[in-house]
Amino acid sequence: LRAHTERALRAAGIGAGSRVLDLGCGMGDVALISAELGAQVVSIERDPSVAAMARQRLGERVEVVVGDITDPKVDGPFDAITGRLILMYVRDPAAVIRDLMKRFLRPGGAVAFVEYDFRSTLLLPCPELFRSTIETVTRIIRAAGFHVDLGLRWPEVFEAAGLGTPALEAHLWTSVQGDDLGPEMCTNVLRNTLPIGEKLGIVKMADFDLPALPDRLRAEMRGRASIGPLVVSAVARAS
Repeated sequence: LRAHTERALRAAGIGAGSRVLDLGCGMGDVALISAELGAQVVSIERDPSVAAMARQRLGERVEVVVGDITDPKVDGPFDAITGRLILMYVRDPAAVIRDLMKRFLRPGGAVAFVEYDFRSTLLLPCPELFRSTIETVTRIIRAAGFHVDLGLRWPEVFEAAGLGTPALEAHLWTSVQGDDLGPEMCTNVLRNTLPIGEKLGIVKMADFDLPALPDRLRAEMRGRASIGPLVVSAVARAS
């Protein structure tokens, strides 16, 4: 996802002298790209333990702040607001973007996000374990009131947020034998959603052997290709 994400960040004008508000730090992959482009980055992470690991990895290149992406305790303004695979986990992405723009974005600043659309994996042929894992993920996301199809809904989301039509780039990746992209992506997204599903009473985490899942997926892929979710970036500037 790095190359796709970097193109979106560059399209948002992120570079030397930019100040960026990054949503959903995780281990800092997206924030790090912006920092390497020369920007000053403040990244929001809700989990204190993950934030601590991100700080250790990123050092002084990124300021990692523990908090809620819908109400970050930071000082603006920023030249860009960014995020990857994060707004799919909020019920009203347009409202979040609109509020953050109002509070933190400079006039003429940019918004750049990258999200999945899982429907490609469910519609196209792929190994059964890969498909069933993504089906579990989408069932949990839908039950929580979140979004499995945000990638292709960017134009309506941006319009509702008060932005113009975004510049879109879509990437449909395939994973084949010897490529860890599919097994690792599939396992990571299941790991992220299982706690939500257990809280909702949909699944039990004990029923899933996450450490063994990547190897099981690799074994099933022998001689076959897996189709991953469609990855869609959207970039627009505020008026």
